[in-house]
Amino acid sequence: MNKREIFVTADLNKQQVADLIKLESTSNDLYDIDLKFHEADFESISFHICSYKDNKLIGYFALTENYIKDEFLLWGTVHPDFENLDHINEMLKVGLASDSMKDTKTIKILNNSSARSMKTLYCDRGATHQHTVYDMRYKGLVDINTENIDIREATIEDLDTVCKIGVEAFSTSEEDEVAYNTGNINNDRIHTYIASTNGCTIGIVSVMITDESSSIADLAVVKEHRKKGYGRSILSLTISELLKKNIKNIRLGVETSNVNALNIYKAAGFETHHSTEWLLLELKRKSL
Repeated sequence: MNKREIFVTADLNKQQVADLIKLESTSNDLYDIDLKFHEADFESISFHICSYKDNKLIGYFALTENYIKDEFLLWGTVHPDFENLDHINEMLKVGLASDSMKDTKTIKILNNSSARSMKTLYCDRGATHQHTVYDMRYKGLVDINTENIDIREATIEDLDTVCKIGVEAFSTSEEDEVAYNTGNINNDRIHTYIASTNGCTIGIVSVMITDESSSIADLAVVKEHRKKGYGRSILSLTISELLKKNIKNIRLGVETSNVNALNIYKAAGFETHHSTEWLLLELKRKSL
């Protein structure tokens, strides 16, 4: 490799991973952010966009196909010395030229709120702000009543139940819920739980487990059972399951505007760590 090269790869070799960790450290120091890449997470990444100059990694984007049709999720970083709109456009152009993205209509970009200059570049490219999410970390066990409440792991036979709760709770389409939850249930790293009391289903939650860390998502309580403390109970039981597996690094995300959920998570022992902005980039291929 010499001079400037931007390429797409399905897998990173050992040297490229080492280069990425170095870029991560530089970005965290200069942007004051908490960006972390783990090799175990690469299994869920569709492909990587790498930008090198004189054998030095100066830009990296991870792209993952979303459950929403023709949409990808993007996150990554650019070395501060090469932080400019032309560079970002070049990287995106190379990624969009790949066969995997030929029908892509939108890209959802995840950007740490502290990386304001990167947000400006994305917005200059045409991205618009959708919402902001708090990244919360579990700090300690809180005594919550879980009496008469059970959780069990969902199987593909529970797909209809899980999807109905998802549509009701998240105002998503049935098609998107089926695609999303089918993928989750068939993914060995993701565990979807169904909660019940006295034989009646009251809610769902999912957990992604990577090595010794986990991320909780999609906590939802059936409408008729809300405001009874079940959300905290389901969360507490889920945490107990993770602690039994010796998983102590537990995190979750919640929209900053979702005050009710935020209060539930704080009551269950979570604290805000940082926030991430979600931006939407609608692709106009004629301008690429």
